[in-house]
Amino acid sequence: MDKARSPYGAQRNTGWSAQIPYCAALHTGYQNVMTTNLFALQEKFLASVYQATTTQFLQHLAPHTRLSAATQFAIYRNSIFGRLQKALREIYPVCHQLVGVDFFSAMAAEFILQTPSTSPDLNTYGATFDAFIVCFPPAVGLPYLADIATLEWAWHRLYGAPNSQPLDFEKLATQSAIHGEDICFCLPARSTLLSSPYPIDQIWTMNQSDNENTTITLVENHMYYFLIWHHHHVLQITPLTIVEWQLLTWFQQALPFGKICEQAETHFPEVNITALLPEFVKRGWLVDSIVLTSHGE
Repeated sequence: MDKARSPYGAQRNTGWSAQIPYCAALHTGYQNVMTTNLFALQEKFLASVYQATTTQFLQHLAPHTRLSAATQFAIYRNSIFGRLQKALREIYPVCHQLVGVDFFSAMAAEFILQTPSTSPDLNTYGATFDAFIVCFPPAVGLPYLADIATLEWAWHRLYGAPNSQPLDFEKLATQSAIHGEDICFCLPARSTLLSSPYPIDQIWTMNQSDNENTTITLVENHMYYFLIWHHHHVLQITPLTIVEWQLLTWFQQALPFGKICEQAETHFPEVNITALLPEFVKRGWLVDSIVLTSHGE
């Protein structure tokens, strides 16, 4: 069983929350707000955390002999932001390395303001970071940065996904005898397909600590296709051809094999998909077979 550690070596955030469930200053101040609904007060507290101004909430904090209400609130706010920024740095280390500490911190701070945490598990935070980067004006000069973020999120999420067993050929033989080309083939649970106009695999590899390559090959007007997957207990980034990527995309969509053959004949008439199928199985790209009916599997 995999240990609860990220593929980058940093400890995964599994035991604490981005939200602060208990605020001592707020708790002490309850004597002044006995008629205030607790849930509404908590909602107001969290809303104030993610707003530029917090003056409306400060009235609920109890006075302190040494700390002003604003200072008390800032302690909790900075703690939340600090933890969220740390989570983003650990999930997106290559993005962090590409832009530098100051740029990444500013970008992460803006993302946090726009995207409050909604889960106590920080491993789920930052899923939309790539979309945010696309619309982040200071990053316009780094058009590949958002795709690197997409790659890193896929890498992060696949690390904790369940393992898949090899294809059961006995089950496949039984299904084939009954259902023929209505069978659907499945990709590994620990896999995802990506495409990009940039060689994000080369950029990602170049920014690993043990990599000595400093050259990236750029091809104009070219799309790159990848399978991000867990193979032989190792996460891998496998470059694909357009044919391989499209076929795997159709398999991922749970299209019956017969339907995929029809679409392949239309889009790739020169490809013999029947010959490719065993090769995909051999490579570990297809690991299960199912039959979908009108009532489900």
